[in-house]
Amino acid sequence: MGYISAFVDVSLIVFLGFIASYLFERHKVPEAVILIIAGILIGPVFKIISPTTFEELLSVLSNVALVVVLFEAGLSLNLSEVLKNVWKAMLTSALYLVLSSIIISFPARKLLGLSLIESFLPGAILGGASSVVAIPLIRGLTESDDVKAIITLDSTFSDTLVIVVSLALMQFISNGNELAFSETLHSIVSSFSIGLVFGLFSGIIWIKVLKSLKNMKFSYMLTLAFLLLLYSLVEIMRGSGAIACLMVGLLLSNAGAFSEFLGMEKPFRLRHIIVYFHEEITFFIRTFFYIALGILFDVQYISYSFLWSALVIISCMIFARYLALSPVIKSGAERLKLSFMVPHGLAAAAVASLILQYDIISKHLLSSLITTEIVLSNLMPIFSTLLRRREKRREITNVPMEKLVGTTKARSSS
Repeated sequence: MGYISAFVDVSLIVFLGFIASYLFERHKVPEAVILIIAGILIGPVFKIISPTTFEELLSVLSNVALVVVLFEAGLSLNLSEVLKNVWKAMLTSALYLVLSSIIISFPARKLLGLSLIESFLPGAILGGASSVVAIPLIRGLTESDDVKAIITLDSTFSDTLVIVVSLALMQFISNGNELAFSETLHSIVSSFSIGLVFGLFSGIIWIKVLKSLKNMKFSYMLTLAFLLLLYSLVEIMRGSGAIACLMVGLLLSNAGAFSEFLGMEKPFRLRHIIVYFHEEITFFIRTFFYIALGILFDVQYISYSFLWSALVIISCMIFARYLALSPVIKSGAERLKLSFMVPHGLAAAAVASLILQYDIISKHLLSSLITTEIVLSNLMPIFSTLLRRREKRREITNVPMEKLVGTTKARSSS
């Protein structure tokens, strides 16, 4: 009767995911916080679900999650917005990842006792903001369309950077630091380039395939199978399968702009059903990973010093974010407000689960730390909302009385 227990576990996970999604849509309560805490309760606290079940599944699903996350990131990118704000967004993403890796390394070494090379890993994994959380929240935090576009692109790019850089760093650590820095950098650039080229060619091919199969069923499942195959082939060739999947998503979502180049008589439009089914798959994987992180959370690390370290690290993240936004956002008040927008999502969760597969001495401590930081970082936007409300109150109090009276009369007459 083992399958009955598995059915109950899966149904419980899906119900929790739906409740978390509903609370996020209606009340902006972060999904990650609800699901990770739920995972901790049904795992190490009440032992409703055994952690061994998830340990076996994570090795496969963590790589599937990378495919899904980056394909979705590509689908969410608009080519015109990318071309207009790409350099500012890429500068912000790169600066934030570098600064968070450096700044967080100090408390990671002093407070948690990590080695020098391991101390850079938390900052690399946490050096990005989740597009799933950041994009809905940014609309209510600023009036500037350019700032909205930059933050949206930044959060999308950062998922890619976090995954690529973190995986390279984990491989470097697990190899016993045998590779020189120049070799590591060359490996990253080479991996990125191979993934980019294969992704571009594969995206063009797949646009033509979907164009010819436009009236057939199951096109999304075929697309998912194609992405998994592409990811595997590119990884075998020592390229970045994640980047390849990102490029396919980008080309599919902006295929209309390439229709003339591809020799199509009619512009290609991505079928709504593909996007719909992808959202459903993403929902399940996101729910699974957040709950899995909670279930695999090692409660033995919970202590005053661990929690203090986590708070210090989240403060370092906010400071790094503030510095990273300086070149593109000149207003200090706007920058401060957006500095609290450091929520981490599925990309960080997937990488945190991948740590357990590498030969890293402090991998269990790092996984538990990243899980704690995901929870804390998703609570930080609350401060952005409070700052925005205070700003609005100031605007109202600074409006001249004559203008308020005039506005009231105009409303009453209408």
